[in-house]
This record gives sequence, C-alpha cells and structure tokens, in this order.
Amino acid sequence: LIFKKGYCYFSQGEHNLAIAQFDKIKGQEGDYLNSVKYYRAHVFYENGNLDTALKIFLELEKDDGFHTAASYYVADIMYLQGHYAEALRYAQPLSELTTGKAIEMSRIVADCHFMLGEYKQALASYKRVADLSHGKLLRADYYHIGLAYTRLEDYESAATNLSKVTSEDD
Repeated sequence: LIFKKGYCYFSQGEHNLAIAQFDKIKGQEGDYLNSVKYYRAHVFYENGNLDTALKIFLELEKDDGFHTAASYYVADIMYLQGHYAEALRYAQPLSELTTGKAIEMSRIVADCHFMLGEYKQALASYKRVADLSHGKLLRADYYHIGLAYTRLEDYESAATNLSKVTSEDD
C-alpha cells in the first residue's frame, strides 16, 4: 500500500511526497524493492542529485527488469558529469536499439566522440542522429559538426554547418 501511494504521488509529479513514501519501504525485501529504487533514482536524477541517482541506477542494472532503463540513465549521467569514455561505453549499444531513446543515445555517442577528439566517429554518429530524427538536428549538433569538420580541415563543410548555428536569433 505504501508503494502504491508513493507511485500515485510520483505519477502526479509530487516527487517529494513520493520520496517520503518510498523512503518508508526502501531496502525492505518484497515485490516492490527494485521499483522503489527505480522511482527514487528517477526523482534524484530529476532533482539534479546525479551521484545518488547514478549509484542506484548502477545497482538496478543487475536486475533484468530494469537493466535497459537503468543503463539509459547511467549513460546520460556519465555524459552530464563529463565521463565521456564511460558514457560512450554505455550509450553505444543503447543507440542501436529501436526504442524511443535511440536518438538521445545516438546524440550522446556523437557528443562523446566529439569531446574525446574522435571527429570522424563523431561525424558518423551525428549522421545517424540526423537519419533517426529525419534531419532534425539541434543547433548544438550543427556546431559540433562544424567544429569537427574544422578539426579535419574540411572548411567548406565546416562553414555550411556553422552557418546553421547562426541562422537563428538568441
């Protein structure tokens, strides 16, 4: 009953109330143990408490029911924390799945390659993002693509992509 009450709060966006309920039963063995962990970790993630969220999501990776979802969060948190090699290790296989997260994970793969100075791989990954999103790239994508082409001394392609960054008013 406590889990269900917490889940109701969670579903209504009342995350602090949800955490209060989940905290009453965290660590208790039972049917909802990993669900409680998952929702708590999600709230920590949403609230910017990434270290705590990461610790819980790493635990949840061992559970078949939460492995994939937890891995998405681990990849994203690693990326947000600047651990690009680790984020790449997590995001690469997830980017190849046919889920709603394929674009997001492919973008993380592309950004990680860029941040690691792997410009050819970054360009290939941004192409995948473009393919998956039907050509809907973000301004940041065009910026990274332009810089990658600059590093590879393809200045014409760099200019083409960087011009797409400056086409909108900030």
